Formats: sequence, C-alpha cells, structure tokens
Amino acid sequence: MTMSYDTFYSKDRKTAEEWQEKNDEVFICEKALSDKDMRAFAYTFGNSSLEEVWHHYYDSEEKYNRLRRIKEKFDPDGLFSADAFSLKPL
Repeated sequence: MTMSYDTFYSKDRKTAEEWQEKNDEVFICEKALSDKDMRAFAYTFGNSSLEEVWHHYYDSEEKYNRLRRIKEKFDPDGLFSADAFSLKPL
C-alpha cells in the first residue's frame, strides 16, 4: 500500500508546512502504516541528493549498490539520468 499527499497553500506557507510536519510525525515517526519509511520517487521530500536518502527508496543497500553497478556498466556518464535525483554510477 502506498499513501501520498500534497500540501497546497495560497498565502500562508508556514501553516501548510506545520500541517505537513504533523502528518509526517504520525505517518512516519510513529510508524502508523509501516515499520520503515519507504518513499515514492515522485517526491524528494526536500532532499534532492539520492545518495543521502537512498535508504528511503530502496529496501536494501545490496539492491541499491547492485543497481549502481548496472548504471556504471551501461550509463557511466549519466547521460540517461533525468536530474540530480538519479542513481550515480558506482
């Protein structure tokens, strides 16, 4: 099961961010739906460095590094990377 939500605001960004933090506290920190914080690639959660947050997007370091080795073999220069939030070759 996956759950995602967007927060919109017209003028009061602070209130929207506070609401977002409260939801994150319940759904992520209190583990309301899962024991692990797993995320969809559609959302960077404010951190666009996949190298820093890979553990939220891959279920194991072994899988993450295996995919990076494949990336190294077939796309070592990152030609087919959409943006900075992409796998880096190992």
